[in-house]
Amino acid sequence: MSGKRKAKNSTEQTRPATSGGLGRFDAMVAWWLSPMERSAIAPVRGLLGLMAALYFIDALTDVSFWFGVDGVHSSRNVAEFLQISGLGDAASVSISPLFLTDAIWVYQVYCFVTIVLSVMLMAGRGGRSVGVAVWLAVVFWANRLMWLAGLTETLLSLTLFATCFAPAWKWSLTKASASNQKTLESVSAESLSAELTATSSVATGLAIRLAAVQTSLIVVATWLSMLAGTVWWNGTGSIALAAPESVRTLALVDRMQNPLVYETITLWIFVAAPVGLWLSWGRGHVGKARRIGVALLMAWAMTLAVLGSHWIYGGVLVSGFLAIAMGVRGKAGPQGHRATGLQGHRVSGAHGFRATVT
Repeated sequence: MSGKRKAKNSTEQTRPATSGGLGRFDAMVAWWLSPMERSAIAPVRGLLGLMAALYFIDALTDVSFWFGVDGVHSSRNVAEFLQISGLGDAASVSISPLFLTDAIWVYQVYCFVTIVLSVMLMAGRGGRSVGVAVWLAVVFWANRLMWLAGLTETLLSLTLFATCFAPAWKWSLTKASASNQKTLESVSAESLSAELTATSSVATGLAIRLAAVQTSLIVVATWLSMLAGTVWWNGTGSIALAAPESVRTLALVDRMQNPLVYETITLWIFVAAPVGLWLSWGRGHVGKARRIGVALLMAWAMTLAVLGSHWIYGGVLVSGFLAIAMGVRGKAGPQGHRATGLQGHRVSGAHGFRATVT
């Protein structure tokens, strides 16, 4: 009895050390650093690569208007504006090699090379170096744009930075031999655990969760800015997004003249973001509730993209929402490794296709 009492007292004495703030801190560290399968980064990074490629394809079409010796945003015009406005010191942090020249062909080559790198990123080629190269290209381009850069460049650069931590994932569609083909049903728990250990990465988990947190914070900031706008309280917020039509891909204002239509869309935009975040991140929300939350966020992003023609911004948001779907509360696999729902790609599948890590 005395031995049991001593053991109980010892347990009670050590319990406060792992509870309270310290326990929450340990849980937070464990959440950030728990490994995930390397294949989980593929959809997030693939969509980011597509958005980066589309961004620079669009930039390539009007390089001659903005840049060059006689361009609207030439180095000389930028320097004169900064000197007149007294913003020279504030602009000194905008570092970009593109400030060294006004040759249009340099900007065109810059865009073309970045497009190629973005396609490589989308295909999972080149490893971390390609991800870092695309991120730096976006940062240097945004710094060269200076006050012309907006939320799209900010969100794209932040999400690319987050995914730079993860190793690349490249699919190999080589047909496996019959002797090497294995289905998940035939794999033992020990073999599956070893397979997960080999294909899991702390860096992948960190990258996905960082992208998820960054995207969520941007959604929160966007929603808080809505609170300060009167158009979101009087029901005309959707109309404000859709106008002016001259710079919109789709002319929707004429189709939104009915108050019931534009007020309903405004209410949807105003409510979907906080509800989606709550369902995605809320304690105890797993499975179907979390999937509904991510679906709401994706629909919210696409609504903004359609109304305001913010296509790339919406696409980058969706990539962050994919990270939320995978990284908030992944399903625990053998020995605590995070599974991502991509069970069919952990080992060689029944069809004999292999996934390889680079």
